[in-house]
Amino acid sequence: MSTPTNGLIGAGLLGAAIAGRLAAAGRRLTVYDKDATRYRHLPPNTTTAPDPNGVFAAADTIIFSLPNSSIVRAALDSVSATLRTTRLIIDTTTGSPDDAVSTAALLRRSNVTYVDATVAGSSAQLGDGEAAMFLGAAEGQIAELDDIVRILTKKPFYLGAVGNGAKFKLVHNLILGLNRATLAEGLRLAEVMGFQPLDALQILEQTPAATTVMKSKGQKIATRDYDPQAMLSQHLKDVDLILQQAMALNAPTPLSDVHRTILDRAVKRGFGTADNSAVIEGLDK
Repeated sequence: MSTPTNGLIGAGLLGAAIAGRLAAAGRRLTVYDKDATRYRHLPPNTTTAPDPNGVFAAADTIIFSLPNSSIVRAALDSVSATLRTTRLIIDTTTGSPDDAVSTAALLRRSNVTYVDATVAGSSAQLGDGEAAMFLGAAEGQIAELDDIVRILTKKPFYLGAVGNGAKFKLVHNLILGLNRATLAEGLRLAEVMGFQPLDALQILEQTPAATTVMKSKGQKIATRDYDPQAMLSQHLKDVDLILQQAMALNAPTPLSDVHRTILDRAVKRGFGTADNSAVIEGLDK
């Protein structure tokens, strides 16, 4: 039996981590990204395509890892001629739940299965096999998904219909982002009070205040290490999605309102492409 070929659209931080997981599992991979400089982060022997059509022609299972839903739709619009050879699209993009539902409906006309499969964790955590995934898929689609999902995560959560993966990612990111901002504020206060941030972090990790964010981002915040695992500007985009959904549902999110102001301040100060641990740079007015 020949080794299956998978396709990947988007080779950014998360896309490169996905490619690494698939390559380690022995999958052949064809990849496209509009920024060819990102190919240097891909595993050896990865095939690159000149455009999305090249990916769709090579594989019947395609993974999307793109900045937002609009870019996903634009990519799909560009492959209408090769779309009918595709069987399954797994979309790891953090986007609008409504867009996920409409994209699934569009693809259904071409007999293509679409699944929203958002990732809970950074690119580094996914690369290490420690990230979770939130999946929106019909019950009958779980079996065909399981093969590739098990390569990407040890913690898959099937949440029902398409769109639910995107919805729960927003819930997750609201809590995760606020945890990062809280940790940044606390470590900065500790520093102003005369404590070394790393010393304060080591103590806090042994107290009731401890969170998993301390392990994943504590040292980066304390040492101002902004080498990106997930970009701050992307989380600002996520918070905008959270606030849009909350407003539509009349759900109060006062902490996220403040969080958005902090992130926006950091982006305006030039930290948009830095790791999201750079949230600490948005605390000063």
